[in-house]
Amino acid sequence: MNQISGVMAAVVSDTRDPMGRGRIRVRFSPFGDVKEEWARVATAPGVPRSGQSRLAAEDQVLLAFEHGDVRNPYVVGVLWDNVPPPPPVTAVRTVHLPTGSSLRPIAVAENGSLPCSATADLLQQTAPWLGSMECQLRILVLLKPLIEVIEELPTPTPKSLAEFTKAATGLGPCLLVASPAASLPFVRDLLCLSLQSLRCLLEQSMTQTIPVDAVAAIQGVLDLAQPFFNAAGVPLPQLSTGSDTTALQEDIDTLQPIVDGLGGCGE
Repeated sequence: MNQISGVMAAVVSDTRDPMGRGRIRVRFSPFGDVKEEWARVATAPGVPRSGQSRLAAEDQVLLAFEHGDVRNPYVVGVLWDNVPPPPPVTAVRTVHLPTGSSLRPIAVAENGSLPCSATADLLQQTAPWLGSMECQLRILVLLKPLIEVIEELPTPTPKSLAEFTKAATGLGPCLLVASPAASLPFVRDLLCLSLQSLRCLLEQSMTQTIPVDAVAAIQGVLDLAQPFFNAAGVPLPQLSTGSDTTALQEDIDTLQPIVDGLGGCGE
């Protein structure tokens, strides 16, 4: 068996460890032959081990070998090359809402930088806030012409009446939120989202343990939508809230016929 004493430079070829152990695949050339192996990554004492590599494909690393065996490499360092590092990303620390409140990020850089994680988290928080504010903003738009009409009673001006009518027309869709016609598409999309989440959990369970409360969280979102299910005339499904593959497949089998009955998950 050929052995190597000392260290050797290598190139990262893959960071997606199929066994979920945080290893990376490296490409190196011992004895003139190109070789690829999965290597464990050494870290300094006290550094949290997230199970995910911060390295990327084509990064240059420094390898050491267990007892000199080229089949058992370890990544002991990262090598700088001539390519300048990308400019630092400035994180968005706060989103200031028109109401005077603020959204602040909850960032965990398990697979990427903290600035990118913070930005993604803020986007995820901002989107539902925007969606929930639409009807409230339309009500606020209605208030100004309504006040003008009231102040001009008993003979409001045509201008005030026209502005009030326009604002009231814009509020119309919000008054239909709880109707079957408006609730059905939302219920279908929510069930499709839940179905896809369950499938992702099932796929994830093949390589790693999934959180025990993952399905319970999906059920919690469905429970919050109970009024919309009632308005749409669709029974609220109850998931098993299990975390093994059998329970996940049972939950998928529960949701699939409901989704199919609502027209499926196509656009």
